[in-house]
Order: sequence, then structure tokens, then C-alpha cells
Amino acid sequence: MEALGIVLFIGFILGSIFVLMNQSKKAREVYGFGLVLNWTFLLVVLSLGTFLFSALMNDPAYPNSYSPSNALTLKITTLVLFVGAGFINVRRSTTGFGIWFTFLQYVAAIGIIVPLFLIFSQMKSKSVLSDMTR
Repeated sequence: MEALGIVLFIGFILGSIFVLMNQSKKAREVYGFGLVLNWTFLLVVLSLGTFLFSALMNDPAYPNSYSPSNALTLKITTLVLFVGAGFINVRRSTTGFGIWFTFLQYVAAIGIIVPLFLIFSQMKSKSVLSDMTR
């Protein structure tokens, strides 16, 4: 059963990469903009960052960082950035493709940011461990 789970996971990852590359090629050839190298991708990344910070600020388990008004402001900022990225993509292309492409940009952002964060944290922990052994 574990092998089936691994095969399905690898198939999902490869299928996602195929869809992202295919839709990125279509956007570049038909509408003239790319998946990652444009301003809407920056808006998507900023909206993910503000969403993360709003989730961290809204946790009552940490009373020093608990601030519902700041968390609400960041959630509104997340929504504005999300709508802005979607609006720009829709304005550049058709309505359906613009919404679909914004969703794919979120998938790509998560697929790029999460591995970079894991690599950075692993490198940081290795440097801390090497300093502790001296």
C-alpha cells in the first residue's frame, strides 16, 4: 500500500509540473506573459506572505503576538493582493483563463517557496549544529 501512495504522489507532482509548463507555454504564446516572471506572480507571493503573517498574528496561544486588528488588516491585504493579481490576469487574457492562471500561479508559488524555505532552514540548522560542535 505504501508503494501505491508513493507512485500516486510522484504522479501528482509530475502531472502538476506538466500542467504548469503547458499552461505557461500557452500564456506566453497566446497572451504574451509568463507564469513566474511577471508582476502578478509577485502579487501572489506577497499575498501568500501576508496570509502567513496574518495566521501567525491571529493565534491566541502566543499572547505577545496576538493582535486581531493587525491580523484582520493583513487578511484584507491578502484579499486585495489576490484580487489584484486575478484582475490583472483576467485583463490580459480571457476571464476563464485569467482565473485559472491565477490559481496556477498560487500552485507554482507554493511549489517554489516551500522547497526554498526547507532548503534555507536545513542549511541554517547545519550551520548552527556545526557551531555547537566546536
